[in-house]
Amino acid sequence: MGLTRLAIQRPLTVLMVILGVALMGAISYTHLRVDRLPPIDIPFLGVNITYPQASATDVEQLVSQPIENALSGLPGIETITSNSSEGRASVTLQFASGTNIDAAALEVGRRLSAVRRSLPADASEPSFFRADPNAFPILNVALSGAPTDQLFDIANNDLQPQLQSVPGVASVNISGGLQREIQVTVDYARLASYGLTIQQLANALTAANVTAPVGAVEQGPKTLNLRAMGSFGALIDLDQLVVSQTPAGPVLLRDVATIAEGYKRQTQIQRMDGNDAVGLTVVKQSDANELQVANDVKAKIEQLRSLLPDGTTLQITNDNSIFTRASLDAIQRDLFLAVILVGAVMLLFLHQWRNTAIVLFAIPTVLI
Repeated sequence: MGLTRLAIQRPLTVLMVILGVALMGAISYTHLRVDRLPPIDIPFLGVNITYPQASATDVEQLVSQPIENALSGLPGIETITSNSSEGRASVTLQFASGTNIDAAALEVGRRLSAVRRSLPADASEPSFFRADPNAFPILNVALSGAPTDQLFDIANNDLQPQLQSVPGVASVNISGGLQREIQVTVDYARLASYGLTIQQLANALTAANVTAPVGAVEQGPKTLNLRAMGSFGALIDLDQLVVSQTPAGPVLLRDVATIAEGYKRQTQIQRMDGNDAVGLTVVKQSDANELQVANDVKAKIEQLRSLLPDGTTLQITNDNSIFTRASLDAIQRDLFLAVILVGAVMLLFLHQWRNTAIVLFAIPTVLI
């Protein structure tokens, strides 16, 4: 009764309170995160490591088992499963429901750092990831209209960095195209004739292709840092690389191998309307507003179109945000219809416009 008495005696005060609450609700509504799925915390972690040119048995014995042994004592862990294939190991960790995945990820990273010393030297650094259903691709973009090597360079050097700079974008993955590389084809017969091994050749390439700080020089009040620029800049640098010193003279890389510019082995092919293309997949951050990120990425794509070479086209081939937008529009439309139907029923039974108007204003006010 106290609230009713206050509303009757102080209608202006109650009205201002209601308007204040409605205003705060309206402002909060504009900051709500829109996504297709609710936030889900899945108690899974995955660990990946590559061991190039190793058989599945070697990967299991030298990589998978040491990682399993190192992670088996984690608190809250239920099961550990591993998949060992040629050149690759994948370990999946399932934790009990309610486990703090952030704390578990930190512990996994610490144990992986400790076990790295016992893994083969040729194995890559272990990387782990969390299963996050909210971090999914929202846009697929196709770049076409030029040779695939040029398309890959444009996508890798221009488009990918620009799209990754958009707020809310987690990553931009490139698929298809040809990636340039320098290919060193070893002549094993000539290598053996000089008494050299493939490991010596690899060590020479690694040692020569290094840029590192070598010291500093004092010039008055300034200190200038010096760096040894050892990275290869052209094919001629590789031709002149000294692999080994012999009594007859230095053995150059061109004496035991053929150096040429080529392309990496293509494992993915993208086509757009029957023509070769390069695809870019935009993945949003798990806590980002899907609709806002999609709009910002589309605006960035429009800017990038004007910077592309003549003849190339940049086209959105798949937009997953349209389903989220359609779901949001359907909810808003259903709420509007519900308010209208309630008002119609009130008017039909009460035959009073005033009571109907009160209900029509009360329902959206309460929702906001």
